[in-house]
Amino acid sequence: SSSSSSSKPRTVSMPEGKEAQHYEGSRDWHLPSESLQRRADALRECFQSDEGWVKSWSFSGISCFYQPAPEGHGLVRVRVEAEVKAPIFDLAALFYEVDKWHLWAPTFSNLGLRKATILGLQDPLNVVIQVMAALPFPFDQRKCCFAAQAVDGMLPGSTNKDVAILLDTEQAAVICPNYESQDSASPGTKAELFESGFLLTPGEVCGREGTLVQAVINVDPNMNVPEWMVTVGAMNFCILVILQWRRAHELARSEEYLQVSCDPDHPFYMHLRNRLKETVPGEFSKVPPLRRNAAACSYSESSSSSSSSSSSSSSS
Repeated sequence: SSSSSSSKPRTVSMPEGKEAQHYEGSRDWHLPSESLQRRADALRECFQSDEGWVKSWSFSGISCFYQPAPEGHGLVRVRVEAEVKAPIFDLAALFYEVDKWHLWAPTFSNLGLRKATILGLQDPLNVVIQVMAALPFPFDQRKCCFAAQAVDGMLPGSTNKDVAILLDTEQAAVICPNYESQDSASPGTKAELFESGFLLTPGEVCGREGTLVQAVINVDPNMNVPEWMVTVGAMNFCILVILQWRRAHELARSEEYLQVSCDPDHPFYMHLRNRLKETVPGEFSKVPPLRRNAAACSYSESSSSSSSSSSSSSSS
């Protein structure tokens, strides 16, 4: 398949002290496991019915829902659906470039995102991310580590034709067994994500001008969250994120992004380009052209033929 990577082993260049695992380029890393497929299907089912969800706000074509937390629990469950008039390639770039999240994540008076970084990876579609966020006084800073696992729904024979991005704290240890040693060194109170994720559906597939963005976020912030805070604070934050994502085309076509997303040696972006070309050619026509002289991307050829540090476990 043209979506397959080179047969040479690759590794990712990570900041000092971060966990970087090798993966074999000949392995079909772009093919999701059965468990990942099941989780992606469960995410899609969340948008099939409004039963159990309370519609909170609707603003500028953005629909927000929430589910009240059980008594005495700090669980926050929110759901957002909106059309973003930007190509799916640009939206994927915004999410994939974790170190650039500060360019679009909502912040106000030093509240909100403080830092986002990749702690390690299993392959280009399975990474572990750490997010640091500041909350209003008197709450402590929160830190959240989670696995971000992309499931290619545009494989030949698939009926979905979307990209699912699954987010779950419990899966982080599967991808990077040693991530907790890095996380424990960071200040803040732990928060956890579980059974969360995004669905990105190209406009060519869903009959829209832009990309359909759907998200379900289940987070335990490790504190009791009153219902008014969910309906006002969490919903407002979700709307701000979507409004920022509507700038995706502008941001993703900036030089800072293009020097990476247009690199012909970058496995993630080349896989995405090939898949769009094969499945949704109209969407592929919106992809920025490759740059043969692009700056070296974060992925580099490994001089070692050993993959002893490769994770032998499959994604759960």
